[in-house]
Amino acid sequence: MKQYDVAIVGGGISGLVASIYLAKAGYSVILLEKSRQLGGRGLTTRKKRAMLNLGVHAFYQDGVGESVLKELEIIIQQ
Repeated sequence: MKQYDVAIVGGGISGLVASIYLAKAGYSVILLEKSRQLGGRGLTTRKKRAMLNLGVHAFYQDGVGESVLKELEIIIQQ
């Protein structure tokens, strides 16, 4: 059985960001998510012909979420 320094439960934005920072710091990390996809509430879903963005409250322009993504060089597609 492989061993890890850190186990993160939840693949939402917080879990994903934490795993990146820890891995960059040299830790071996496993991220556990119960859903089929990562991102938690930060996702886009289609309802009939409309695309709905969920969890957008963390990414207001110049907000904390946006600054973390910029620091990690993750580009938000608009």
